Amino acid sequence: MKRVQNWLPYNESLLFDYSDAYFRESGKTVFSSAGKTSKDIVPNAMTNSKAHARSFANFVKDSLENHPQGEKFRVLEIGSGAGVFARNFLICAREMNFLDRIEYLVTEYSRVGLEQIKESEILKDFEENSNYRFVHLDILNPQNTQDLSGKPFKLENLSATVLNYILCVLPLTVLRMSKGDKLQQMHLRFKQAEDCKDDSAYLKHLSYDEDWKGYLINNESDPEKKYYNILLQSLNNNSKKNYNYYSYGGLQALDNILNCSNDNAFIFIAEMPDAKNSPNPYQVYGNSIAHPFDYSLYKSFVESQNIKSVFSIDNYYPLVRMYILKNPLQEDRFINRFNKEYLEKNDSNLIIDLRHAIWQ
Repeated sequence: MKRVQNWLPYNESLLFDYSDAYFRESGKTVFSSAGKTSKDIVPNAMTNSKAHARSFANFVKDSLENHPQGEKFRVLEIGSGAGVFARNFLICAREMNFLDRIEYLVTEYSRVGLEQIKESEILKDFEENSNYRFVHLDILNPQNTQDLSGKPFKLENLSATVLNYILCVLPLTVLRMSKGDKLQQMHLRFKQAEDCKDDSAYLKHLSYDEDWKGYLINNESDPEKKYYNILLQSLNNNSKKNYNYYSYGGLQALDNILNCSNDNAFIFIAEMPDAKNSPNPYQVYGNSIAHPFDYSLYKSFVESQNIKSVFSIDNYYPLVRMYILKNPLQEDRFINRFNKEYLEKNDSNLIIDLRHAIWQ
């Protein structure tokens, strides 16, 4: 084994450099299964299903009842991958007779990936710049948004936003509470197998040593400082775990979305549940990393904004679905829609009041 990185805080390690480059440069091939095992691609089978798209489409259709006639209902998908979810959603919109009322923003962090979606003609059955448009977007820097030609595009008046397995790849750091109730941050030192020659799966060949050092927030980045009180609130509400994921990048993304949204907008999040007592802080897919979804952190964010959230867990897949509602008055409508889905799915008379559901 040869050492490739000495001690650095988790969020400054080479994990994020390689993962960022992988998503930026590889395009939609990170979602392709041709010649690859399931561990070589970003998981997308569930989120690419038509059932998943139809569930989201049902909430959009409900929201259209209170949307001004003649004004497009703008839907943002952050990280459209290979364009499969976008196609399935647009098919559902056509089948449910609201296609002409929406504008769907197909976006990618990778300009290469965005061009590949267009070249694949996966959306050929729909009208570009009417039913949908292509947008190059880094949600952590929305002021730099461009259309596919490179012209500035103003991200505004969003009515609905969908994030499928996006929060899990945004910047974060790994923390724990010491015995004296002091926050400590994970530091990593990486080693690589001497015979590793596969740069396309570099992260798989790394092993690491870990150490824990005091986390001094005054020395950290601006986003970490901005959401620090939300972190503390989530830790107060959360049981002790091996790892606490401070997903400040995810909180920044949600903040940016809300700032670009209209007053009745909602956000749909689909993620993997928190892997309790997992021995490793991250999972490797291809040359990228992903982290479990820490619901308590995002719930604390919602509470800090005086808005509402509704969530469900499907233990079969497993999948977490969380809706964030900018207008708290929409809560009952979203709960009713969730209950209807549960009844249809389970053929049960059980009505679940998600306002009082317990996170397991």
